[in-house]
Amino acid sequence: MKIVCRLLLVFVSLAACVGAHAQNRMPLPVPDAPDLYQRVLTLPGASLSRDRGAPPGAGVLPTFSILYVFGRAKVGDEDWLEVGSKIRGEPEGWLPKKVTHDWHTMLVMQYAPHGQRSRVAFFDTQAALEKLLSASDSSKRGQAIVAGLEQNHPDPSIIATEPENAVDEKSRFYVIPVLSAKPTQLADGSYVRVVQVASANAVPPPLSNRTPPPTPNPAPDKFRIGLVFLLDTTMSMGPYIDATAEFARSIVDKLGRTGIGDRVSIGVVAYRSSMAKEPRLEYVTRIFSPLDPDAPLQNAARALGGITEARYSTPAWDEDAFAGLHVALNDLNWEPFAARFLIMVTDSGPLPGNSPLVKFGNFDIENVVELANARHIAVFPFHLLTREGSTHNRAYAVGKWRRLGQTGDPSVSKYKPVPAGSVDELRKALNEDGDALVASLAEIAAGHVIGPPDISDAGESGAGSEPPAAAALVNELFRAQAEYMGAKKGVTAPQFFRAWASDHDLAKPRVRALNVQVFLTRTQLSALAQSLVLIVEQAKQAALAPQDFFQNLQVLAAQTASDPNRPMRPGPVESIEASNLLPAYLKLLPYHSKVMDMTRNQWLSGGVTGQQEFIDELSYKVRLYRDIDADVSRWKRLDASNQGGPTEASARDAVSPIPLDILP
Repeated sequence: MKIVCRLLLVFVSLAACVGAHAQNRMPLPVPDAPDLYQRVLTLPGASLSRDRGAPPGAGVLPTFSILYVFGRAKVGDEDWLEVGSKIRGEPEGWLPKKVTHDWHTMLVMQYAPHGQRSRVAFFDTQAALEKLLSASDSSKRGQAIVAGLEQNHPDPSIIATEPENAVDEKSRFYVIPVLSAKPTQLADGSYVRVVQVASANAVPPPLSNRTPPPTPNPAPDKFRIGLVFLLDTTMSMGPYIDATAEFARSIVDKLGRTGIGDRVSIGVVAYRSSMAKEPRLEYVTRIFSPLDPDAPLQNAARALGGITEARYSTPAWDEDAFAGLHVALNDLNWEPFAARFLIMVTDSGPLPGNSPLVKFGNFDIENVVELANARHIAVFPFHLLTREGSTHNRAYAVGKWRRLGQTGDPSVSKYKPVPAGSVDELRKALNEDGDALVASLAEIAAGHVIGPPDISDAGESGAGSEPPAAAALVNELFRAQAEYMGAKKGVTAPQFFRAWASDHDLAKPRVRALNVQVFLTRTQLSALAQSLVLIVEQAKQAALAPQDFFQNLQVLAAQTASDPNRPMRPGPVESIEASNLLPAYLKLLPYHSKVMDMTRNQWLSGGVTGQQEFIDELSYKVRLYRDIDADVSRWKRLDASNQGGPTEASARDAVSPIPLDILP
């Protein structure tokens, strides 16, 4: 009954919204996915007509402008589309269908972070790229192609290359639509994805009611580094806190002696665990020194020197590290800094996001990694492998911190295990980081371009693959400098009609070069979150009778069958996909869906542990989607304003690029 009432409330709310916006036309839905709107990209020479079949107007639209389809008509033997640039509002004209390309799924490509990968090469034909990838010596050939690019002698089959300086999406929003994607097998048996892409403007054409886009803010005058220490300050951490404070004092002294102290700001955050059972712990999280670009470095060094370990035990061996990360990533001002580093020191693992002891519920490692990457923050976890820690679930902690170390350039691990929890080893690793940071920053301050370190095992993330801490830090400095220079020079994505590229590096096939994402509106993301909430509720209700889970999904599917976006299928529900409780557009995307593929047999064979892991994973994703929805900076408009904006209308029209790997 609760579900029925809630759904009635949703339908009433939707009806009210429809009434409020009845004066606005909506784009046509995609037949196979009614929760998507029909969209097209314009081809060269496209020009709007006032009516179907009428002569084109004087202006030619920029190639690959993004338009919604409001109507379709046939004039003689020719198909015409009524199009507009906004989801709500009046259409702006008609186009012959032949001068457009369907782009319903809104898949887009974004360059992976700079670091160990090479520049992306765009090929004129799919055959040329696949011939290279399928060759027995594809890696060797790829290295030759990359060398040719660096020497400005590209292979004849390459029609465009990624700019030498990074296209910094923080300051210059860009859209590179993915027209198609398919997996291709390499000679070693591994797979990469070949994508057909187009070059589109982030700001579409100047149609009837458009105004020129605003000039982007200029890049800062100085390359600056924001460095935050995140410390576990529970019992037993005293010697490590002292070693970190000693390191901070030494790096402040080195920066001062080299005259570049004004280019670095230091923040300090500490965490412990729940105070419910032990109020004398004093805090769960505390900011001891904010990341203030105007504050003297000595402030942070003094703050570190004043931190002490807890005098009382926390409720469990694992601490609320995710709370500390949440505060460090969200509550500090990272904006003024080109390079953003977080150094974390701990001897334990994190409390899981579903623990009743955590400060921020349903916030787990994937939420942390996505947030750090969205903020362009590289996290360096220093994990103290103490004897005491070996008596607890160390494998769990190692897995979480290795994943955290894949922030920034994911091909280079920033996880640093400290053998035996040695204070001397921690000092040594921190000092190596400090020396590398000061030396590299001095080069940047002198106007030099630093290069990436040679990390031979880039792309590997298994045990024992961690490079020296200093090399990982220099790699992240190189990435940040490339983005900084790209922003300062106003580098834009390359212009081409259509091209083919590999989503992995041609010279290092294990290293990802492109990230494929999908543009979703706030309404679509909210509906996705609500679908997961309903599935989680049914899974929890089936805890005592797991065999009822899919039967409950079928009942829920019947109750929502009146929603035209969720047509009910006849017969028993044997998979989550078959229930049609998730948005239909997920089936159109080129990725493997763990949730949609979940079958009745898989659910039952997972047992209590597997079922709880499934529930937790969905709960973490719901939290992730809601955090994205609340973050204004993630939402962009594809019209001239290029902003999410404060108004209700602009919020409805805004889209956010959602990585495929965070979809359910």
